[in-house]
Amino acid sequence: ENIYVFAQFKGSVTVGNKTFSSVNATDTFLMKIDNNGNAVWADYLENGYNSQYKTKCVTEGANTYFVYGGNRLLKLHTSDGSVIFNNTYNNVELKTIAVRNQDLYLAGSTTGSGAVLGSEYFTDSFMGFIVKGDRNANFTESVKTSKLDSFQTFADISDIAFSGDGSLLFTGFYTRNAINLMTETGTSSFTYNPNSNYNNANRLYNYVAKVDLNLGAVSFFRTSGGINQESTYNIRTDLNSSKLIPYGTSGD
Repeated sequence: ENIYVFAQFKGSVTVGNKTFSSVNATDTFLMKIDNNGNAVWADYLENGYNSQYKTKCVTEGANTYFVYGGNRLLKLHTSDGSVIFNNTYNNVELKTIAVRNQDLYLAGSTTGSGAVLGSEYFTDSFMGFIVKGDRNANFTESVKTSKLDSFQTFADISDIAFSGDGSLLFTGFYTRNAINLMTETGTSSFTYNPNSNYNNANRLYNYVAKVDLNLGAVSFFRTSGGINQESTYNIRTDLNSSKLIPYGTSGD
């Protein structure tokens, strides 16, 4: 069983024959512990902490993948914690990750125009996305949100999970403007939508959707009613957007 601890620290940490010391106030470490609570290994991550950003750790057995620091993707050997790569992506906020067989899925939102993840290019700011690639983060496919008209839209993809029927479930939020999903095979609009008007800067909307593992066919794409907000700028999904809880495959 794999148990991981991610923590901010000050001073020094020793695990086995490895010792590392903090240099900055936001320095962190990722530690693997066994079932008895004993540290197996730890890796020092400089400037890895920011309370606004989400973290997510997953493993497929041989390798461990960790999203942290807003725009960083770390891959390590599960057995000893040795780093395989530690990628930084510009103009994005990474929020979650999932791995299935040989495929890696990474999701979040863009924070500026021109974000690039592998072969996938994102023209707009504040759009949600999922990218799919191999386990070395060579991304070649994507799903992204797109606004319906000229109003500035803030959107993201907050969380992803695999459903029992072998599809990908995901959830997120958007504000001020209805959105579509642009997949590998076309554009999908809501399959359920209780809202007649989106042009309200004080409303936040959550949504949930299901797409096939090739990020093509959308099974459902359902939005909530509007939620009152004092401001829709710089909304944090860890505070204001629903965590995905897979419970079935119907989406009802």
